[in-house]
Amino acid sequence: MQEQADLHLEIGAPCAEGRAAKTLSLMDQSATRILRSVTAPGTRIRQRPYAASLPAIRIDLTRLSSYSTSMTTISETSRSRPALPLWKAKAFAQWTLSHLPFGETLNHSLQRARGAFNDTNRLQVLVSQAGYLRALNGRFPLAGKSVVEIGPGWQGVGTLLLHLFGAGRIIAYDHQPHLRLIMMQGLAAVASDHVDKIAAASGLTSTSIKDKTDRIAACASLDELFKVMHVDYRAPADAAATGLPDHSVDLVYSYGVLEHIDAASLRAIFVESSRILSPEGRSSHNIGLHDHFQSAGCGNGVNFLRYSQGTWDFWCGNAMLYHNRLRAPDYLTMLASLGAETIWQDRELTDANIAAVKNMPIHPDFQRYSTDDLAASHLYVDFR
Repeated sequence: MQEQADLHLEIGAPCAEGRAAKTLSLMDQSATRILRSVTAPGTRIRQRPYAASLPAIRIDLTRLSSYSTSMTTISETSRSRPALPLWKAKAFAQWTLSHLPFGETLNHSLQRARGAFNDTNRLQVLVSQAGYLRALNGRFPLAGKSVVEIGPGWQGVGTLLLHLFGAGRIIAYDHQPHLRLIMMQGLAAVASDHVDKIAAASGLTSTSIKDKTDRIAACASLDELFKVMHVDYRAPADAAATGLPDHSVDLVYSYGVLEHIDAASLRAIFVESSRILSPEGRSSHNIGLHDHFQSAGCGNGVNFLRYSQGTWDFWCGNAMLYHNRLRAPDYLTMLASLGAETIWQDRELTDANIAAVKNMPIHPDFQRYSTDDLAASHLYVDFR
Protein backbone atom coordinates (compact mmCIF):
# COMPACT_ATOMS: atom_id res chain seq x y z
CA MET A 1 0.00 0.00 0.00
CA GLN A 2 1.29 3.47 -0.88
CA GLU A 3 1.93 5.43 2.28
CA GLN A 4 0.90 8.99 2.95
CA ALA A 5 2.12 11.59 5.40
CA ASP A 6 0.43 11.38 8.78
CA LEU A 7 -0.05 15.15 8.71
CA HIS A 8 -2.67 16.14 6.18
CA LEU A 9 -4.47 19.31 5.19
CA GLU A 10 -8.13 20.00 5.78
CA ILE A 11 -9.41 22.45 3.21
CA GLY A 12 -12.96 23.70 3.41
CA ALA A 13 -15.60 24.58 5.96
CA PRO A 14 -15.13 23.55 9.59
CA CYS A 15 -16.32 20.01 10.03
CA ALA A 16 -16.36 17.21 12.55
CA GLU A 17 -12.95 16.03 13.72
CA GLY A 18 -11.32 13.89 11.08
CA ARG A 19 -13.95 14.68 8.39
CA ALA A 20 -12.12 16.99 6.02
CA ALA A 21 -13.97 18.50 3.09
CA LYS A 22 -10.85 17.89 1.03
CA THR A 23 -7.57 16.15 1.84
CA LEU A 24 -4.29 16.78 0.05
CA SER A 25 -1.73 14.02 0.45
CA LEU A 26 1.76 15.37 1.03
CA MET A 27 4.28 12.91 -0.31
CA ASP A 28 7.30 14.83 -1.63
CA GLN A 29 10.23 16.34 0.21
CA SER A 30 9.18 19.94 -0.36
CA ALA A 31 5.84 19.24 1.29
CA THR A 32 7.56 17.68 4.26
CA ARG A 33 9.86 20.70 4.59
CA ILE A 34 6.88 23.03 4.59
CA LEU A 35 5.14 20.93 7.24
CA ARG A 36 8.23 21.02 9.42
CA SER A 37 8.45 24.79 9.08
CA VAL A 38 4.90 25.39 10.30
CA THR A 39 4.64 22.83 13.08
CA ALA A 40 6.07 22.95 16.56
CA PRO A 41 9.69 21.84 17.09
CA GLY A 42 9.87 18.11 17.68
CA THR A 43 6.70 17.29 15.74
CA ARG A 44 7.18 13.93 14.04
CA ILE A 45 6.07 13.60 10.43
CA ARG A 46 5.85 9.83 10.14
CA GLN A 47 5.02 7.91 7.00
CA ARG A 48 2.13 5.50 7.41
CA PRO A 49 -1.26 4.85 5.78
CA TYR A 50 -3.71 7.72 6.12
CA ALA A 51 -6.24 7.60 8.93
CA ALA A 52 -8.89 10.18 9.62
CA SER A 53 -7.84 10.46 13.25
CA LEU A 54 -4.32 11.68 12.47
CA PRO A 55 -3.29 15.22 13.48
CA ALA A 56 -3.96 17.77 10.76
CA ILE A 57 -3.02 21.27 9.84
CA ARG A 58 -6.36 22.88 9.12
CA ILE A 59 -6.75 25.75 6.68
CA ASP A 60 -10.14 27.15 7.57
CA LEU A 61 -11.20 29.00 4.42
CA THR A 62 -14.41 30.26 5.97
CA ARG A 63 -12.48 32.46 8.37
CA LEU A 64 -10.75 34.48 5.69
CA SER A 65 -11.20 38.24 5.68
CA SER A 66 -10.18 40.62 2.91
CA TYR A 67 -7.61 39.11 0.55
CA SER A 68 -5.44 42.18 1.03
CA THR A 69 -5.35 41.91 4.81
CA SER A 70 -5.57 38.26 5.76
CA MET A 71 -5.14 35.06 3.81
CA THR A 72 -5.84 32.36 6.33
CA THR A 73 -5.78 31.05 9.86
CA ILE A 74 -3.69 27.93 10.27
CA SER A 75 -4.10 25.84 13.42
CA GLU A 76 -2.85 22.40 14.32
CA THR A 77 -5.62 20.28 15.72
CA SER A 78 -3.45 18.15 17.96
CA ARG A 79 -1.03 20.61 19.60
CA SER A 80 -0.23 24.29 20.01
CA ARG A 81 2.74 25.89 18.25
CA PRO A 82 4.21 29.33 17.64
CA ALA A 83 2.11 31.51 15.37
CA LEU A 84 3.17 31.54 11.74
CA PRO A 85 3.77 35.01 10.26
CA LEU A 86 0.73 36.03 8.24
CA TRP A 87 2.57 36.28 4.94
CA LYS A 88 3.94 32.76 5.37
CA ALA A 89 0.48 31.50 6.26
CA LYS A 90 -0.81 33.06 3.05
CA ALA A 91 2.11 31.60 1.08
CA PHE A 92 1.45 28.15 2.55
CA ALA A 93 -2.23 28.35 1.67
CA GLN A 94 -1.39 29.41 -1.88
CA TRP A 95 1.12 26.59 -2.17
CA THR A 96 -1.62 24.20 -1.11
CA LEU A 97 -4.09 25.58 -3.63
CA SER A 98 -1.47 25.45 -6.40
CA HIS A 99 -1.22 21.68 -5.90
CA LEU A 100 -4.95 21.06 -6.09
CA PRO A 101 -6.83 20.31 -9.31
CA PHE A 102 -8.43 23.57 -10.46
CA GLY A 103 -6.53 25.37 -7.70
CA GLU A 104 -6.52 28.70 -9.53
CA THR A 105 -10.28 28.51 -10.02
CA LEU A 106 -10.73 27.67 -6.34
CA ASN A 107 -8.50 30.59 -5.35
CA HIS A 108 -10.53 32.91 -7.57
CA SER A 109 -13.78 31.65 -6.03
CA LEU A 110 -12.40 32.33 -2.57
CA GLN A 111 -11.36 35.83 -3.60
CA ARG A 112 -14.86 36.51 -4.86
CA ALA A 113 -16.38 35.13 -1.68
CA ARG A 114 -14.18 37.43 0.39
CA GLY A 115 -15.21 40.47 -1.64
CA ALA A 116 -11.99 41.01 -3.58
CA PHE A 117 -14.11 41.81 -6.64
CA ASN A 118 -16.71 43.98 -4.95
CA ASP A 119 -17.71 47.26 -6.56
CA THR A 120 -15.42 49.36 -4.37
CA ASN A 121 -12.34 47.36 -5.33
CA ARG A 122 -13.36 47.25 -8.97
CA LEU A 123 -13.75 51.01 -9.08
CA GLN A 124 -10.34 51.45 -7.47
CA VAL A 125 -8.52 49.31 -10.04
CA LEU A 126 -10.44 50.92 -12.90
CA VAL A 127 -9.54 54.43 -11.79
CA SER A 128 -5.89 53.50 -11.18
CA GLN A 129 -5.35 51.83 -14.55
CA ALA A 130 -7.42 54.45 -16.37
CA GLY A 131 -4.98 57.06 -15.09
CA TYR A 132 -2.03 55.03 -16.31
CA LEU A 133 -3.58 54.57 -19.75
CA ARG A 134 -4.46 58.25 -19.92
CA ALA A 135 -0.77 59.08 -19.56
CA LEU A 136 0.15 56.43 -22.14
CA ASN A 137 -2.49 57.79 -24.50
CA GLY A 138 -0.80 61.18 -24.23
CA ARG A 139 2.53 59.68 -25.27
CA PHE A 140 1.10 57.23 -27.81
CA PRO A 141 -2.52 57.74 -28.95
CA LEU A 142 -4.44 54.46 -28.58
CA ALA A 143 -7.40 55.08 -30.89
CA GLY A 144 -7.44 52.56 -33.73
CA LYS A 145 -4.30 50.79 -32.54
CA SER A 146 -3.73 47.03 -32.68
CA VAL A 147 -2.77 45.93 -29.16
CA VAL A 148 -1.33 42.73 -27.71
CA GLU A 149 -2.32 42.55 -24.06
CA ILE A 150 -0.38 40.16 -21.79
CA GLY A 151 -2.34 38.72 -18.87
CA PRO A 152 -5.87 40.16 -18.89
CA GLY A 153 -6.72 38.01 -15.86
CA TRP A 154 -10.19 37.13 -14.57
CA GLN A 155 -12.08 40.34 -15.24
CA GLY A 156 -10.11 42.07 -18.00
CA VAL A 157 -9.56 45.51 -16.46
CA GLY A 158 -6.96 46.44 -19.05
CA THR A 159 -9.01 44.85 -21.83
CA LEU A 160 -12.07 46.95 -20.97
CA LEU A 161 -10.08 50.16 -20.64
CA LEU A 162 -8.18 49.62 -23.90
CA HIS A 163 -11.58 49.24 -25.54
CA LEU A 164 -12.83 52.45 -23.91
CA PHE A 165 -9.73 54.24 -25.21
CA GLY A 166 -10.64 53.14 -28.73
CA ALA A 167 -8.17 50.35 -29.49
CA GLY A 168 -8.98 48.95 -32.92
CA ARG A 169 -8.09 45.36 -32.04
CA ILE A 170 -7.05 43.74 -28.74
CA ILE A 171 -5.25 40.40 -28.93
CA ALA A 172 -5.19 39.14 -25.35
CA TYR A 173 -2.87 36.34 -24.22
CA ASP A 174 -3.19 34.46 -20.93
CA HIS A 175 -1.77 31.20 -19.58
CA GLN A 176 -5.28 29.99 -18.70
CA PRO A 177 -8.77 30.94 -20.01
CA HIS A 178 -9.74 33.00 -16.98
CA LEU A 179 -11.98 35.69 -18.49
CA ARG A 180 -15.66 35.33 -17.63
CA LEU A 181 -18.68 37.10 -19.07
CA ILE A 182 -20.15 37.82 -15.64
CA MET A 183 -16.86 39.33 -14.47
CA MET A 184 -16.40 41.60 -17.48
CA GLN A 185 -20.01 42.72 -17.47
CA GLY A 186 -19.79 43.39 -13.74
CA LEU A 187 -16.69 45.51 -14.30
CA ALA A 188 -18.38 47.41 -17.13
CA ALA A 189 -21.41 48.01 -14.90
CA VAL A 190 -19.18 49.60 -12.27
CA ALA A 191 -17.65 51.84 -14.94
CA SER A 192 -21.14 52.81 -16.09
CA ASP A 193 -22.42 53.45 -12.56
CA HIS A 194 -19.40 55.65 -11.80
CA VAL A 195 -18.97 57.10 -15.25
CA ASP A 196 -17.98 60.55 -13.98
CA LYS A 197 -15.08 59.12 -11.97
CA ILE A 198 -13.89 56.98 -14.88
CA ALA A 199 -14.17 59.97 -17.20
CA ALA A 200 -12.17 62.14 -14.81
CA ALA A 201 -9.43 59.51 -14.46
CA SER A 202 -9.22 58.62 -18.14
CA GLY A 203 -9.89 61.95 -19.83
CA LEU A 204 -12.57 60.25 -21.95
CA THR A 205 -16.09 61.60 -22.30
CA SER A 206 -18.87 60.22 -20.15
CA THR A 207 -20.96 59.71 -23.28
CA SER A 208 -18.41 57.47 -24.99
CA ILE A 209 -17.88 55.42 -21.83
CA LYS A 210 -21.61 54.97 -21.28
CA ASP A 211 -22.23 53.97 -24.88
CA LYS A 212 -19.58 51.26 -24.83
CA THR A 213 -20.47 49.87 -21.41
CA ASP A 214 -24.16 49.70 -22.40
CA ARG A 215 -23.24 47.63 -25.44
CA ILE A 216 -21.19 45.29 -23.24
CA ALA A 217 -24.12 44.90 -20.84
CA ALA A 218 -26.33 43.74 -23.73
CA CYS A 219 -24.03 40.86 -24.73
CA ALA A 220 -25.48 37.40 -24.23
CA SER A 221 -22.22 35.46 -24.45
CA LEU A 222 -18.49 35.91 -24.08
CA ASP A 223 -18.04 35.45 -27.82
CA GLU A 224 -20.51 38.25 -28.49
CA LEU A 225 -18.71 40.46 -25.99
CA PHE A 226 -15.37 39.80 -27.68
CA LYS A 227 -16.91 40.74 -31.02
CA VAL A 228 -18.31 43.99 -29.63
CA MET A 229 -14.98 44.88 -28.00
CA HIS A 230 -12.83 43.76 -30.95
CA VAL A 231 -11.04 41.24 -28.75
CA ASP A 232 -9.16 38.19 -30.00
CA TYR A 233 -8.81 36.17 -26.79
CA ARG A 234 -6.13 33.48 -26.81
CA ALA A 235 -5.89 31.24 -23.77
CA PRO A 236 -4.13 29.09 -22.92
CA ALA A 237 -1.45 30.79 -24.97
CA ASP A 238 2.12 32.05 -24.75
CA ALA A 239 3.02 35.71 -25.20
CA ALA A 240 6.52 34.56 -26.16
CA ALA A 241 5.11 32.67 -29.15
CA THR A 242 2.16 34.74 -30.39
CA GLY A 243 1.96 33.33 -33.90
CA LEU A 244 1.40 36.86 -35.21
CA PRO A 245 3.06 38.17 -38.39
CA ASP A 246 6.18 40.31 -38.15
CA HIS A 247 5.59 44.03 -37.47
CA SER A 248 1.82 43.53 -37.26
CA VAL A 249 0.85 45.26 -33.98
CA ASP A 250 1.20 48.77 -32.62
CA LEU A 251 1.40 48.14 -28.87
CA VAL A 252 2.34 45.35 -26.46
CA TYR A 253 0.82 46.12 -23.07
CA SER A 254 0.67 44.70 -19.55
CA TYR A 255 -0.27 45.99 -16.12
CA GLY A 256 0.97 44.20 -13.01
CA VAL A 257 1.93 41.02 -14.86
CA LEU A 258 5.65 40.88 -15.73
CA GLU A 259 6.80 40.60 -12.11
CA HIS A 260 5.16 37.17 -12.03
CA ILE A 261 7.28 35.85 -14.93
CA ASP A 262 10.80 34.42 -14.60
CA ALA A 263 13.74 36.18 -16.26
CA ALA A 264 14.27 33.63 -19.04
CA SER A 265 10.62 33.80 -20.06
CA LEU A 266 10.69 37.61 -19.91
CA ARG A 267 13.58 37.67 -22.36
CA ALA A 268 11.59 35.46 -24.73
CA ILE A 269 8.54 37.76 -24.43
CA PHE A 270 10.64 40.86 -25.13
CA VAL A 271 12.22 39.21 -28.18
CA GLU A 272 8.77 38.26 -29.49
CA SER A 273 7.48 41.77 -28.80
CA SER A 274 10.29 43.22 -30.89
CA ARG A 275 9.40 40.88 -33.74
CA ILE A 276 5.69 41.66 -33.88
CA LEU A 277 5.83 45.44 -33.25
CA SER A 278 5.46 47.81 -36.16
CA PRO A 279 8.38 50.20 -36.80
CA GLU A 280 6.59 52.99 -34.91
CA GLY A 281 5.08 50.71 -32.29
CA ARG A 282 6.10 50.24 -28.67
CA SER A 283 5.75 48.08 -25.59
CA SER A 284 4.37 49.67 -22.44
CA HIS A 285 4.39 47.91 -19.08
CA ASN A 286 3.50 48.75 -15.49
CA ILE A 287 5.67 46.36 -13.45
CA GLY A 288 5.12 45.76 -9.75
CA LEU A 289 8.51 45.68 -8.03
CA HIS A 290 7.05 45.49 -4.54
CA ASP A 291 6.58 42.56 -2.21
CA HIS A 292 3.03 41.43 -2.90
CA PHE A 293 2.72 40.31 0.72
CA GLN A 294 2.90 43.97 1.76
CA SER A 295 -0.66 43.88 3.04
CA ALA A 296 -0.20 40.51 4.75
CA GLY A 297 1.46 41.84 7.88
CA CYS A 298 4.82 42.91 6.40
CA GLY A 299 4.14 46.65 6.70
CA ASN A 300 6.24 47.55 3.66
CA GLY A 301 6.83 46.51 0.07
CA VAL A 302 10.45 45.37 0.41
CA ASN A 303 10.32 42.63 3.06
CA PHE A 304 11.13 39.93 0.49
CA LEU A 305 14.58 41.46 -0.11
CA ARG A 306 15.81 40.04 3.19
CA TYR A 307 15.63 36.44 1.92
CA SER A 308 17.93 34.28 -0.17
CA GLN A 309 16.67 32.92 -3.47
CA GLY A 310 16.42 29.46 -1.95
CA THR A 311 14.27 30.62 0.95
CA TRP A 312 12.06 32.68 -1.33
CA ASP A 313 11.60 29.79 -3.76
CA PHE A 314 10.73 27.51 -0.85
CA TRP A 315 7.84 29.74 0.25
CA CYS A 316 6.74 31.27 -3.03
CA GLY A 317 8.11 29.07 -5.79
CA ASN A 318 4.74 28.01 -7.16
CA ALA A 319 2.76 29.03 -10.20
CA MET A 320 0.09 30.81 -8.19
CA LEU A 321 2.27 33.15 -6.16
CA TYR A 322 5.53 33.54 -8.08
CA HIS A 323 7.36 36.90 -7.96
CA ASN A 324 10.73 37.24 -9.68
CA ARG A 325 11.99 40.00 -7.31
CA LEU A 326 13.82 41.69 -10.20
CA ARG A 327 14.69 45.32 -9.55
CA ALA A 328 14.23 48.14 -12.10
CA PRO A 329 17.88 48.03 -13.32
CA ASP A 330 17.49 44.31 -14.05
CA TYR A 331 14.63 44.98 -16.46
CA LEU A 332 16.38 47.91 -18.11
CA THR A 333 19.66 45.99 -18.46
CA MET A 334 17.79 43.04 -19.96
CA LEU A 335 16.11 45.30 -22.51
CA ALA A 336 19.40 46.96 -23.44
CA SER A 337 21.07 43.56 -23.90
CA LEU A 338 18.34 42.66 -26.39
CA GLY A 339 18.86 45.85 -28.35
CA ALA A 340 15.64 47.48 -27.19
CA GLU A 341 15.39 51.26 -26.97
CA THR A 342 13.86 52.61 -23.77
CA ILE A 343 11.65 55.50 -24.86
CA TRP A 344 10.28 56.51 -21.47
CA GLN A 345 10.50 55.31 -17.90
CA ASP A 346 9.42 56.33 -14.42
CA ARG A 347 9.29 54.74 -10.99
CA GLU A 348 7.19 54.91 -7.85
CA LEU A 349 9.03 55.42 -4.56
CA THR A 350 7.38 55.50 -1.17
CA ASP A 351 8.78 56.86 2.09
CA ALA A 352 7.79 53.65 3.87
CA ASN A 353 9.84 51.50 1.51
CA ILE A 354 12.87 53.78 1.69
CA ALA A 355 12.78 53.75 5.48
CA ALA A 356 12.39 49.97 5.54
CA VAL A 357 15.37 49.44 3.23
CA LYS A 358 17.53 51.60 5.49
CA ASN A 359 16.50 49.78 8.65
CA MET A 360 16.22 46.10 7.73
CA PRO A 361 18.83 43.51 6.78
CA ILE A 362 19.16 43.15 3.02
CA HIS A 363 20.27 39.80 1.68
CA PRO A 364 23.72 39.87 -0.01
CA ASP A 365 22.06 39.04 -3.34
CA PHE A 366 20.56 42.56 -3.33
CA GLN A 367 23.25 44.63 -1.66
CA ARG A 368 24.68 45.82 -4.99
CA TYR A 369 21.57 47.94 -5.62
CA SER A 370 21.07 51.53 -4.52
CA THR A 371 18.51 52.40 -1.86
CA ASP A 372 16.15 53.80 -4.49
CA ASP A 373 16.50 50.70 -6.68
CA LEU A 374 15.65 48.48 -3.72
CA ALA A 375 12.78 50.65 -2.51
CA ALA A 376 11.07 51.30 -5.87
CA SER A 377 7.60 49.75 -5.86
CA HIS A 378 6.75 50.15 -9.56
CA LEU A 379 8.60 50.54 -12.83
CA TYR A 380 6.74 52.18 -15.70
CA VAL A 381 8.52 51.69 -19.00
CA ASP A 382 7.93 52.17 -22.73
CA PHE A 383 10.40 50.62 -25.18
CA ARG A 384 10.75 49.30 -28.69
